[in-house]
Amino acid sequence: FGEQKQTNPYTKIKDLSSFVMAVLDGLPQAPQYFGKNAAMNKAGPPLVDWNRRTPAALDAGEVADLEKDGAWLLDVREAADFAKAHVPNSMNIPIRGRFETWTGIMIPWGEPFILVGSDEQVREAVFRLHRIGYDRPSGYLEGGVAPWKAAGRPTRAVTLVEPGALKKQMDGGSAPILVDVRLPKEWMALRIAKQLLNMPINELARESSKLNPEMPVLTICNSAYRSSMGASVLLKAGFKDVRNLDGGSQAWIQAGLPTFSAKAKAGDAHAAAVHLDIPERISPADLAQRLMDLPGTVEMVDIRPEWQFKEFHVPGSVNASAADVMNGANYLVGKHPLVIVCRDGSISAAIGGSIAPKTERPIRYLSGGVTAYWQEVMTPGGVVTEKMIKSSPPPPPAAPVTPPPATTKPAPKPKKKRVSAGC
Repeated sequence: FGEQKQTNPYTKIKDLSSFVMAVLDGLPQAPQYFGKNAAMNKAGPPLVDWNRRTPAALDAGEVADLEKDGAWLLDVREAADFAKAHVPNSMNIPIRGRFETWTGIMIPWGEPFILVGSDEQVREAVFRLHRIGYDRPSGYLEGGVAPWKAAGRPTRAVTLVEPGALKKQMDGGSAPILVDVRLPKEWMALRIAKQLLNMPINELARESSKLNPEMPVLTICNSAYRSSMGASVLLKAGFKDVRNLDGGSQAWIQAGLPTFSAKAKAGDAHAAAVHLDIPERISPADLAQRLMDLPGTVEMVDIRPEWQFKEFHVPGSVNASAADVMNGANYLVGKHPLVIVCRDGSISAAIGGSIAPKTERPIRYLSGGVTAYWQEVMTPGGVVTEKMIKSSPPPPPAAPVTPPPATTKPAPKPKKKRVSAGC
């Protein structure tokens, strides 16, 4: 409670009305399954049938028949795999991040659905969907998309467009219709173009009826997670040429391309698009080299949750919440550059962009975040070796310099690599 009183901004509010407004501001509509889960929690879930095989393995013909009768196809593979080829009318919700929540938002409660993905992905999907009461899938496409194609059945694809290629299309007047599927608050804060439609993913099926399905459309979000979902919604709605921004706005920023923010002018009810300053990015190799060659000449703040910071962090960095970095005046002053660190670079880039215009202090963000730092610096074959990192100044005693050494006891299974949520 003491920590919450110091760090939680909602505990600073003194009156009830202001508290209610702060909590509700920007709060999205609750997923439709919330009410069903509440009733299930009160009544108690059904007893587990340990003999029931969940889900049943289905061949291509059985899947086609069930889909024709109204079953949803839930493709849980990553956006790139879905883009290459997928079963027509599939909904793509990758098995990471807020997978359960998005499934509960996009697939109506109680309607039949079929899983598509690798055996491991299907098993994980079943386990996670059980948490929200989606525990009765009609089955899964055995073997994934390959047997479907081998049976001579058609597939559909999504064109992934790299940021540089899209920028050239925009400059040349040949760009498709751009649809940002994030929340309005996200769209207002940061977007890749002045003229950009905002159709939130949970409203896209309805809002897309305003568009001509014969015209090319490109979907955008932060990391291509929601935009891949949006692309599948548009394909299911009958759009002929559907594209997706590869890597999302995060990749756009990392490519050094301009972004825009909508800020209301005084006395003007309309918002004007203005250019948003982007903080300079620093690569993992450059940061590691600087820590070795010029110790003490950079300040690093890691905005991930404390438990992730304790697992592993860049040597010498300190842990703070994103809200503290955005609102703390102490981060605006200092004789050395401030490097903001997150998991994959997307949030730190956005926060850096919000505070850079407020200070003359150099603001940087770690490109690719801790994930890239671990892969490129702390593992063999990286640009800078772990031995070189150990020569950098040690962090405060409370923060270990390197991740804890591997245990000598045999582990039954290696830990799965954490994948960026990106939702």
